[in-house]
Formats: sequence, C-alpha cells, structure tokens
Amino acid sequence: MVKSNVNKSSKLNYDAVEAELKSSTVGLVTLNDMKARQEALVKEREKQLAKKEQTKELMLKSSVESCCQYLVSALLSTTRKLEKKRKDASLSFNPEEEETEEEEDCEWCQ
Repeated sequence: MVKSNVNKSSKLNYDAVEAELKSSTVGLVTLNDMKARQEALVKEREKQLAKKEQTKELMLKSSVESCCQYLVSALLSTTRKLEKKRKDASLSFNPEEEETEEEEDCEWCQ
C-alpha cells in the first residue's frame, strides 16, 4: 500500500517536471542543455515539495500546541472549580457539627 503511494507521488512529480520541461523548451537544444534544465527543474520541484511538507508540519505542530494549551486551560479551570467547591463545602453549614455542639452544651447544663 505504501509502495503504491510512493510510486504515485514520484510519478506525479516526474509528470510535473516533464510538463514544465516541455513548456519551457522551445526549438532544438543539445543533450547537455536538456539534462541541465531537467536537473534544475527537479531540484526546484524538490524544494517546492520540501517547503510544502515543512508548512504542513508547522501547521500540525501549531494545531497540536493550541490543542494542548486548550486542554491545560480546561484542566486548570476544572481544578479551580473543584478547589472552590471544597472551600465552600468546608465553610458551609454542616448539620452534624451543630448537633454535636448542642449535645455538648446540654452536658454542661446538667
């Protein structure tokens, strides 16, 4: 499966170079000139493909970084909310604590 993808991409690359070479070559040229033009076009095409791949990698890296930043901020937000709930719960009215205090008051009265 991977071989076919590689073959297709190299075939497309070769076809693109050939098309560019045909369109830029007019009239009779020597074999050396033709080889030099072909090599220059292949190098240019490789540069374009490398730049395109680098752009894809940068976009992927950027999207991964933004996703990580979102997850970290969501985790911090959730952590803060939980801490606030715990604080509120410790400060709020607890019926069990009041009952024990009332029972202690009654023992003093007796």
